[in-house]
Amino acid sequence: MWGHEVMTLTAATARHQRALDIMSLERVTNARTYHHLRTNSGRYLRPHKIIRTGRLWQATPHDMQQLTALGVGAVVDFRQPDEAAKAPDVPLAGAARVAAPMVVGDLKGEAHALRTYIQHHDDAPEHIRLGYEAMVADPTMQASMREFLVTATATPGAVMFHCSAGKDRTGMAAALLLGALGVPRSLITRDYLYSNVEHEPNINQALVEFQQLGATHQMLTDMRAVTGVRVDYLDTALDWVDAHYGNVRNYVGELLGNGEAGLAALDRAFLVDDNH
Repeated sequence: MWGHEVMTLTAATARHQRALDIMSLERVTNARTYHHLRTNSGRYLRPHKIIRTGRLWQATPHDMQQLTALGVGAVVDFRQPDEAAKAPDVPLAGAARVAAPMVVGDLKGEAHALRTYIQHHDDAPEHIRLGYEAMVADPTMQASMREFLVTATATPGAVMFHCSAGKDRTGMAAALLLGALGVPRSLITRDYLYSNVEHEPNINQALVEFQQLGATHQMLTDMRAVTGVRVDYLDTALDWVDAHYGNVRNYVGELLGNGEAGLAALDRAFLVDDNH
């Protein structure tokens, strides 16, 4: 299943390279932006207006130069305060920093803690699915997502957002923002799954180390489930949104407030009528 998801995404990315713009940075991982991205309404996403990354605290001067050139006006950090304190972001000139802490359950952590949990439990994928549902259902995390969406709407320049690896919390935020703007679900899913391509070397290393410690096949399967992303994780969250709000746009509109005016402001900030 996992190999299929990664290989399918690689082929799809080649076909949709005009929409998903993978950034080649030295130390900032899992970084990408979007251009020539057509929404269901026929409008287009403003080029390079949305930037998602991981590990911003590792940025080199070259990385910062590349990001600064995109005109970033705000950086939203989804990490918990203790995470941010251990690895403070490298400040980006001209960009406001906004903290919007979120969590994905308690299984996304240090390798030894993950191994210990998996050795004594067999519910890792379900645990992550519940964490994804909480990201959209829990009032505290809804407040953080609202902070992100309000910041994104009000920022004149590009909005950049990240967590630790840039795949779970960042992936959920990207899915909600893109979904509210009318980006097709298929492209949202491909964008989300691209994190597996970016993190495949790290995932494989974690599996090798776990296998050397005597992990069973099921333990290795669960470790891959925790260290990567899966379609069913994203679907769990988006299905909850659909069941309770009808669709992602309604959900985001509720978080933004101000009814249709809030969504209209979001559209003005991110959408244009042509792709030039």
